[in-house]
Amino acid sequence: MRYSNGRLVPPKETAETIATYLENKHCGQGPLPSLAQIGANIQCDSSPFTNTKLHGVLERTNLGKQPGPDQIVMEL
Repeated sequence: MRYSNGRLVPPKETAETIATYLENKHCGQGPLPSLAQIGANIQCDSSPFTNTKLHGVLERTNLGKQPGPDQIVMEL
């Protein structure tokens, strides 16, 4: 991936570069609306999760994929 000036985008900046492109060029509508403009109140369950729930989520993950920004693979 390259910037518009031809310089390579560092791997750590790839996600931000794609988001900026989508926001400013691809969608062409300028900044995306904030949650306040949408009117949605996000409710997050911050209660502790159980080992059963964790095991269920881990069983449904795809293995053999590229790691995310934290560079941790799912197999760990």
